[in-house]
Order: sequence, then C-alpha cells, then structure tokens
Amino acid sequence: MSSQVTPLYIAFSIASDAFDYRYKHGGWLFAVEGQSEYIVYAISFTRSQILTHHTTHGLNGIVTSKRTLAEAQAEFHTAYNG
Repeated sequence: MSSQVTPLYIAFSIASDAFDYRYKHGGWLFAVEGQSEYIVYAISFTRSQILTHHTTHGLNGIVTSKRTLAEAQAEFHTAYNG
C-alpha cells in the first residue's frame, strides 16, 4: 500500500510553474506583489489563514484560485478598482 503526502504549502519562483501546480493539485495561490515569489496552499486553508500565515508575514500580494497570473491580476484590479 502506498501513501501520498500532500504539502500544506509549496513555494515557487516561476509564475507558470506555480499556477500549473495549483491548477493540477487545487488549493490557493499567493502571488507576492513586486517579486517572483509564489506560494501554493492546500485547499483546506482559508484566505484569512493564508494572509496571517508565517510564510506571508509582512508581504503584500494576491490570494487567488485563477489559472494564470494575468487572470489573477485582472481579478484583483476589478475587485479593488471597480
């Protein structure tokens, strides 16, 4: 019998890798504003838990479930700018 470990979060430095992983495995993605840093969190996390998690402490960014960085940025822009 084999078992599979699902990480609670995993970091990436390339947007396409992070978004691809999130798309294939589910969960939420935190894209750090102004940096090439992306963290994918398990679906069990809430947005609030992500924004208060030690890995995002002191960082600004977008929490999303979109398929690409461009889609996430468009969602963020629409949400905050009407």
